[in-house]
Amino acid sequence: MDEAGDLTLFDNRGRVLVGELGVSKFFMVGVAHLPDPSLAQTKLDELRAQLVADPYFKNVPSMQPAANKTAIAFHAKNDLLDA
Repeated sequence: MDEAGDLTLFDNRGRVLVGELGVSKFFMVGVAHLPDPSLAQTKLDELRAQLVADPYFKNVPSMQPAANKTAIAFHAKNDLLDA
């Protein structure tokens, strides 16, 4: 399960913010049903290891295991913007 967008609907006084400038226009929730979660975990671990070893990602901060981010668990937010 994952989400995208901002769920801020009200300000600190309870006023509706939907439609105001600077407020996210979208919010999404996604869920994936995995019939074999162990196999999916194995495949994701293999893919992550290949990506961490790829020279293209050598200087991407989130791909460094010490950063405790994408090198440990996938999350796409701003990865290559930090490179």
